Amino acid sequence: MKNIALLVLSCDKYSDLWENYFILFNKFWPECPFPVYLQTNNQDFESERLTKVIKVGEGHTWSEDLLNSLSVLHEYNYVLLMMEDMFLNRNVNNSRVFSIINDFLNIDGNFITLINEPKHDKRHSENFGIISPGAMYRATATAALWKINVLVDILRKNETAWDFEKKGSVRSDQYDGFYSVVDNCFSFFHGVIKGQWTIEAVKEFERMGLSIDLTSRNIFSTKTVLYRFFYVKIRKLVLEMVPFKYRRLMLRN
Repeated sequence: MKNIALLVLSCDKYSDLWENYFILFNKFWPECPFPVYLQTNNQDFESERLTKVIKVGEGHTWSEDLLNSLSVLHEYNYVLLMMEDMFLNRNVNNSRVFSIINDFLNIDGNFITLINEPKHDKRHSENFGIISPGAMYRATATAALWKINVLVDILRKNETAWDFEKKGSVRSDQYDGFYSVVDNCFSFFHGVIKGQWTIEAVKEFERMGLSIDLTSRNIFSTKTVLYRFFYVKIRKLVLEMVPFKYRRLMLRN
């Protein structure tokens, strides 16, 4: 566990999310055993659970920013990547997280997502399964524990986050040891999609007595919410009908 750092991926244009992110992080994961780092461009930030802010500057791609952050974390072998708009809303079961990560480390795994997305296609144990080469979104940065040297090898400086999930997944096929949990280790809600607050986030913050700045970001319209809901449902049904080995081809087009 001493070889693991937790890195919250962000940038300055999302600085309005940091305060609530760490309020909820501290509330629902107060016993997080990992040193916590926040990636920013140039801004500072302070929080009870925050070990250090990593400033990567401006004018880089998403992947180059991440590579710059990883170079600062050279003393660690693994990094747990979290996103700044992934707001915890339920207590984290530390013993379960420890058990899963220990099992993962004992088999010298390269990657494990602590939410069941992407889903595994082969069962490995009671707690997690194998994500086989060829799987869609096999490389992801959402609640994912990576062996740092494998992540560095898969990243390319000129790529966006979307490129990384598509092209990085193809490059990940050279490695085995990719896993996904059977049940989520984290309960959370997405705060922002395409720069706009989600209705779910606004309601959750109100329920928890937290304020947000509604002047700097719009709220997703009801029409957009309904469109995304049906799009996700239909897309999921279509993908389930496509044989596993052909699913990734749909991402390339």
